[in-house]
Amino acid sequence: MDIDGAVMIITGAGSGIGAATARAANAAGALVVLAGRRQERINAVAEELRAARPDRSVHAMPTNVTDPTHLEALVERTLDEHGRIDVLVNNAGQGFYAPVAEANLDLYRQILEVNLLAPVAAMQAVLPSMRKQGRGVIINVSSGASLGVYPTTGAYASTKAALNQVTAVARAELAPEGITVSLIHPYLTESEFNQVLLGGDPIHAPTEAPQHTAEYVATELIDLIRSGDEMTVLLPA
Repeated sequence: MDIDGAVMIITGAGSGIGAATARAANAAGALVVLAGRRQERINAVAEELRAARPDRSVHAMPTNVTDPTHLEALVERTLDEHGRIDVLVNNAGQGFYAPVAEANLDLYRQILEVNLLAPVAAMQAVLPSMRKQGRGVIINVSSGASLGVYPTTGAYASTKAALNQVTAVARAELAPEGITVSLIHPYLTESEFNQVLLGGDPIHAPTEAPQHTAEYVATELIDLIRSGDEMTVLLPA
Protein backbone atom coordinates (compact mmCIF):
# COMPACT_ATOMS: atom_id res chain seq x y z
CA MET A 1 0.00 0.00 0.00
CA ASP A 2 1.14 3.53 -0.71
CA ILE A 3 1.70 5.33 2.60
CA ASP A 4 1.21 8.85 1.22
CA GLY A 5 -2.34 9.90 2.05
CA ALA A 6 -3.21 6.65 3.84
CA VAL A 7 -5.35 6.92 6.97
CA MET A 8 -3.46 4.99 9.66
CA ILE A 9 -4.48 4.10 13.22
CA ILE A 10 -1.55 3.23 15.49
CA THR A 11 -2.18 1.83 18.97
CA GLY A 12 0.35 2.26 21.75
CA ALA A 13 1.45 5.41 19.96
CA GLY A 14 2.68 7.39 22.96
CA SER A 15 6.20 5.95 23.07
CA GLY A 16 8.59 3.34 21.72
CA ILE A 17 7.74 1.52 18.50
CA GLY A 18 4.31 3.15 18.27
CA ALA A 19 5.62 6.71 18.45
CA ALA A 20 8.49 5.92 16.09
CA THR A 21 6.05 4.36 13.60
CA ALA A 22 3.87 7.46 13.82
CA ARG A 23 6.87 9.66 13.00
CA ALA A 24 7.87 7.49 10.05
CA ALA A 25 4.31 7.31 8.73
CA ASN A 26 3.84 11.06 9.11
CA ALA A 27 7.09 11.73 7.24
CA ALA A 28 5.85 9.46 4.45
CA GLY A 29 2.61 11.44 4.17
CA ALA A 30 0.14 9.31 6.13
CA LEU A 31 -2.84 10.80 7.96
CA VAL A 32 -2.08 9.45 11.41
CA VAL A 33 -4.49 8.69 14.25
CA LEU A 34 -2.62 8.14 17.51
CA ALA A 35 -4.22 5.84 20.09
CA GLY A 36 -2.81 5.40 23.57
CA ARG A 37 -3.72 5.33 27.25
CA ARG A 38 -1.62 8.35 28.24
CA GLN A 39 -3.24 11.41 26.75
CA GLU A 40 -0.31 13.70 27.50
CA ARG A 41 2.04 11.38 25.61
CA ILE A 42 -0.03 11.03 22.46
CA ASN A 43 -0.78 14.76 22.51
CA ALA A 44 2.96 15.48 22.62
CA VAL A 45 3.61 13.13 19.70
CA ALA A 46 0.75 14.71 17.78
CA GLU A 47 2.17 18.22 18.25
CA GLU A 48 5.57 17.00 17.08
CA LEU A 49 4.07 15.48 13.93
CA ARG A 50 1.98 18.56 13.12
CA ALA A 51 5.09 20.71 13.36
CA ALA A 52 7.00 18.34 11.09
CA ARG A 53 4.24 18.03 8.45
CA PRO A 54 1.73 20.90 8.69
CA ASP A 55 0.20 19.62 5.45
CA ARG A 56 -0.91 16.36 7.08
CA SER A 57 -3.63 15.97 9.70
CA VAL A 58 -2.83 14.21 12.96
CA HIS A 59 -5.36 13.19 15.60
CA ALA A 60 -4.68 11.92 19.13
CA MET A 61 -7.34 9.73 20.72
CA PRO A 62 -7.01 8.51 24.33
CA THR A 63 -7.69 4.78 24.05
CA ASN A 64 -7.63 1.77 26.33
CA VAL A 65 -7.48 -1.03 23.77
CA THR A 66 -9.02 -3.50 26.23
CA ASP A 67 -12.22 -1.42 26.41
CA PRO A 68 -14.59 -2.11 23.47
CA THR A 69 -16.26 1.29 23.88
CA HIS A 70 -12.87 2.98 23.45
CA LEU A 71 -12.17 1.03 20.26
CA GLU A 72 -15.61 1.89 18.93
CA ALA A 73 -15.03 5.58 19.64
CA LEU A 74 -11.58 5.43 18.02
CA VAL A 75 -12.98 3.98 14.81
CA GLU A 76 -15.98 6.33 14.75
CA ARG A 77 -13.75 9.38 15.25
CA THR A 78 -11.42 8.26 12.47
CA LEU A 79 -14.30 7.68 10.07
CA ASP A 80 -15.85 11.02 10.99
CA GLU A 81 -12.56 12.79 10.23
CA HIS A 82 -11.44 10.86 7.16
CA GLY A 83 -14.27 8.67 5.93
CA ARG A 84 -12.07 5.57 5.77
CA ILE A 85 -9.38 3.52 7.53
CA ASP A 86 -6.56 2.24 5.34
CA VAL A 87 -4.11 0.85 7.92
CA LEU A 88 -4.32 -0.47 11.47
CA VAL A 89 -1.09 -1.01 13.40
CA ASN A 90 -1.79 -3.16 16.46
CA ASN A 91 1.24 -2.16 18.52
CA ALA A 92 -0.05 -1.79 22.10
CA GLY A 93 1.32 -4.54 24.32
CA GLN A 94 2.23 -5.50 27.87
CA GLY A 95 4.98 -7.64 29.37
CA PHE A 96 5.16 -10.04 32.31
CA TYR A 97 8.01 -12.46 33.02
CA ALA A 98 7.99 -15.41 35.44
CA PRO A 99 8.77 -19.12 35.45
CA VAL A 100 5.76 -21.11 34.27
CA ALA A 101 5.49 -22.87 37.63
CA GLU A 102 5.23 -19.54 39.43
CA ALA A 103 3.34 -17.36 36.94
CA ASN A 104 0.61 -15.25 38.54
CA LEU A 105 -2.52 -16.22 36.63
CA ASP A 106 -4.23 -12.88 37.18
CA LEU A 107 -1.28 -11.10 35.52
CA TYR A 108 -1.28 -13.75 32.80
CA ARG A 109 -4.94 -13.00 32.06
CA GLN A 110 -4.17 -9.29 31.99
CA ILE A 111 -1.46 -9.55 29.34
CA LEU A 112 -3.58 -12.03 27.38
CA GLU A 113 -6.25 -9.32 27.23
CA VAL A 114 -3.79 -6.68 25.99
CA ASN A 115 -1.61 -8.77 23.70
CA LEU A 116 -4.19 -11.04 22.06
CA LEU A 117 -7.83 -10.14 22.65
CA ALA A 118 -7.36 -6.40 22.16
CA PRO A 119 -5.68 -6.77 18.74
CA VAL A 120 -8.45 -9.12 17.63
CA ALA A 121 -11.08 -6.64 18.86
CA ALA A 122 -9.32 -3.80 17.03
CA MET A 123 -9.24 -5.84 13.82
CA GLN A 124 -12.95 -6.54 14.16
CA ALA A 125 -13.60 -2.84 14.74
CA VAL A 126 -11.87 -1.64 11.55
CA LEU A 127 -12.94 -4.48 9.25
CA PRO A 128 -16.40 -3.15 8.32
CA SER A 129 -14.81 0.01 6.91
CA MET A 130 -12.02 -1.89 5.14
CA ARG A 131 -14.48 -4.36 3.66
CA LYS A 132 -16.67 -1.54 2.40
CA GLN A 133 -13.77 0.04 0.53
CA GLY A 134 -12.39 -3.33 -0.58
CA ARG A 135 -8.88 -2.80 0.74
CA GLY A 136 -6.84 -2.30 3.88
CA VAL A 137 -3.71 -3.32 5.76
CA ILE A 138 -3.45 -4.64 9.31
CA ILE A 139 -0.07 -5.03 10.99
CA ASN A 140 0.12 -7.00 14.23
CA VAL A 141 3.25 -6.42 16.30
CA SER A 142 4.40 -9.70 17.82
CA SER A 143 7.78 -10.50 19.36
CA GLY A 144 10.89 -12.52 18.66
CA ALA A 145 10.23 -14.12 22.05
CA SER A 146 7.41 -16.10 20.42
CA LEU A 147 9.85 -17.76 18.01
CA GLY A 148 12.15 -19.36 20.60
CA VAL A 149 12.32 -20.88 24.06
CA TYR A 150 13.53 -18.41 26.67
CA PRO A 151 13.19 -18.94 30.44
CA THR A 152 10.64 -16.71 32.21
CA THR A 153 8.96 -15.68 28.94
CA GLY A 154 6.34 -18.46 28.90
CA ALA A 155 3.34 -16.29 29.69
CA TYR A 156 4.35 -13.34 27.52
CA ALA A 157 5.59 -15.40 24.58
CA SER A 158 2.48 -17.58 24.56
CA THR A 159 0.23 -14.53 24.15
CA LYS A 160 2.34 -13.44 21.18
CA ALA A 161 2.41 -16.96 19.74
CA ALA A 162 -1.38 -16.97 19.83
CA LEU A 163 -1.35 -13.61 18.04
CA ASN A 164 0.91 -15.13 15.38
CA GLN A 165 -1.63 -17.86 14.68
CA VAL A 166 -4.60 -15.50 14.65
CA THR A 167 -2.74 -13.26 12.22
CA ALA A 168 -1.94 -16.13 9.86
CA VAL A 169 -5.55 -17.30 9.83
CA ALA A 170 -6.89 -13.76 9.37
CA ARG A 171 -4.49 -13.20 6.47
CA ALA A 172 -5.87 -16.27 4.69
CA GLU A 173 -9.48 -15.36 5.42
CA LEU A 174 -9.28 -11.68 4.42
CA ALA A 175 -6.98 -11.81 1.39
CA PRO A 176 -9.91 -12.48 -1.01
CA GLU A 177 -11.48 -9.22 0.20
CA GLY A 178 -8.40 -7.14 -0.57
CA ILE A 179 -7.30 -6.86 3.06
CA THR A 180 -3.70 -7.72 3.93
CA VAL A 181 -2.85 -8.90 7.44
CA SER A 182 0.86 -9.08 8.31
CA LEU A 183 3.07 -9.73 11.30
CA ILE A 184 6.29 -8.17 12.53
CA HIS A 185 8.57 -9.74 15.15
CA PRO A 186 10.80 -7.11 16.77
CA TYR A 187 13.97 -8.08 18.57
CA LEU A 188 14.66 -6.43 21.94
CA THR A 189 14.01 -2.75 21.30
CA GLU A 190 14.78 0.57 22.96
CA SER A 191 11.48 1.47 24.64
CA GLU A 192 9.71 1.74 27.99
CA PHE A 193 8.69 -1.92 27.83
CA ASN A 194 10.95 -3.04 30.67
CA GLN A 195 9.92 -0.08 32.85
CA VAL A 196 6.22 -1.01 32.70
CA LEU A 197 6.41 -4.78 33.12
CA LEU A 198 3.57 -6.14 35.22
CA GLY A 199 6.07 -8.39 36.97
CA GLY A 200 9.38 -10.16 36.70
CA ASP A 201 12.90 -9.10 35.83
CA PRO A 202 13.63 -7.30 32.56
CA ILE A 203 15.46 -9.16 29.81
CA HIS A 204 18.41 -7.19 28.46
CA ALA A 205 20.14 -7.56 25.13
CA PRO A 206 23.64 -9.02 25.28
CA THR A 207 26.59 -6.78 24.49
CA GLU A 208 27.36 -8.70 21.30
CA ALA A 209 23.79 -8.21 20.01
CA PRO A 210 22.57 -4.80 21.21
CA GLN A 211 18.91 -3.92 21.18
CA HIS A 212 17.37 -2.30 18.13
CA THR A 213 16.22 1.29 18.07
CA ALA A 214 12.51 1.98 17.85
CA GLU A 215 13.23 3.97 14.69
CA TYR A 216 14.75 0.91 13.01
CA VAL A 217 11.72 -1.21 13.88
CA ALA A 218 9.42 1.54 12.59
CA THR A 219 11.26 1.65 9.27
CA GLU A 220 10.85 -2.09 8.86
CA LEU A 221 7.18 -1.86 9.83
CA ILE A 222 6.51 0.85 7.24
CA ASP A 223 8.25 -1.30 4.61
CA LEU A 224 5.96 -4.18 5.59
CA ILE A 225 2.89 -2.01 5.03
CA ARG A 226 4.20 -1.12 1.59
CA SER A 227 5.13 -4.67 0.57
CA GLY A 228 2.20 -6.61 1.98
CA ASP A 229 4.54 -9.46 2.88
CA GLU A 230 3.31 -12.05 5.32
CA MET A 231 5.95 -11.49 7.99
CA THR A 232 9.07 -9.57 8.96
CA VAL A 233 11.43 -11.07 11.54
CA LEU A 234 14.00 -8.64 12.95
CA LEU A 235 17.14 -10.51 13.89
CA PRO A 236 19.76 -9.47 16.46
CA ALA A 237 22.60 -7.44 15.00
